[in-house]
Amino acid sequence: MEGVELPMLVALGEKGVKSPDDLGNLASDQLRAMAGESAMDTDTANAIIMKAREHWFPAEETAAGEEAKA
Repeated sequence: MEGVELPMLVALGEKGVKSPDDLGNLASDQLRAMAGESAMDTDTANAIIMKAREHWFPAEETAAGEEAKA
């Protein structure tokens, strides 16, 4: 997954985060605490979490959301 480096994967796995769903269930402060607060800022943590959640939403909703941002 984009933005997730190997050391972060190891740290998350050691704390029980084993799948994209586990990652998607985190809040940004939880992700930062698990990965190390210096590893990323809140915006980056939020982007990683939302990327992990992408498969939760149908493609039509994702496309509609992108069009609304433009």
